[in-house]
This record gives sequence, C-alpha cells and structure tokens, in this order.
Amino acid sequence: MKTLLIFFTLVIGSMVYVHHSLQDGAALRYIDEHPRARGVPEATYYIGQGYYIFQDLQTAATYFSRAAERYPSLALGDDAHFSYLQCLDDTVSLSRSDLIEAYKAYLEKYPNGRHSELVKNRLDAYATGGR
Repeated sequence: MKTLLIFFTLVIGSMVYVHHSLQDGAALRYIDEHPRARGVPEATYYIGQGYYIFQDLQTAATYFSRAAERYPSLALGDDAHFSYLQCLDDTVSLSRSDLIEAYKAYLEKYPNGRHSELVKNRLDAYATGGR
C-alpha cells in the first residue's frame, strides 16, 4: 500500500509540474532554446496534440507550426503541418480563401504526403463553396 501511495504521489506531482511548465511558458522556452535536443520534435508535436484535444486552437497551432517549420523532413513534419491546418480550419474566423491558400501550401511542400488526399478533397470542397 505504501509503494502504491508513493507511486501515485510521484505521478500526480509529475503531472502538476508538467502542467505548470506548460502554463508559464517554460516548455515553449525550452523548445525554442534547444530545438535539436533529443525528443524535442516529438514533444513539440504531442504538446500541440494535447492543446488541440482541449480545443485551445491558438496554442496548438503555435506548437504545430514550430514542429512543421523546424522538422519538415521528419515524419512528424507532415503530420504537424496537417495538424496546423486542422487548427486553422477549426478556427471559424479564417476566410475560405486563406484556408485554400494554406492547403495549397501543404500540397506544395508535401505533394505525396500522408494527408495529401484529404487535403485535395478539402480544396475541392472549398473551391465549390463548402466549408
């Protein structure tokens, strides 16, 4: 029982520390200062995913755009760029023409990317008046 209590104390303490680091900007400062450190590309992308899940689209877009810009050749560069587009698409204040341009930029960068078919479908839908 004592071991279990210690384990959960460590887990909860770690979660509080990570949450505090994200909220006060420490994680973003670390990412900016150490962009090539081991695990930073993945952490940048997955932190963005966490913010996206909780619908903090502006913050998620910040993390996704950093991952997409800094690590375009990594497998997650494609995913990060697409996730960034998802954030833009979910932001209702963005115009259709801006979305079309953003999706076209994705296809220029990743013409055979993992999400290229979906991007092409969205471009077709937006061009015909859907959103």
